[in-house]
Amino acid sequence: MSEAASLEERGVRATVALYCVRPDLITEATLEEIGHVAGRSKQAVHHMANSFRETTGLAS
Repeated sequence: MSEAASLEERGVRATVALYCVRPDLITEATLEEIGHVAGRSKQAVHHMANSFRETTGLAS
């Protein structure tokens, strides 16, 4: 997350991480909702989630 170029990108990455680890903390928002709020496609946010899961070893 901290490697992101901007504060906004860090926020998106942090939200995706919460989606993967503790969705209850973000009122169980979907990846589509996260992408809409962040101005990104569902596919882009889904890719972030998959990358986070692969990096951390979390099951999808």
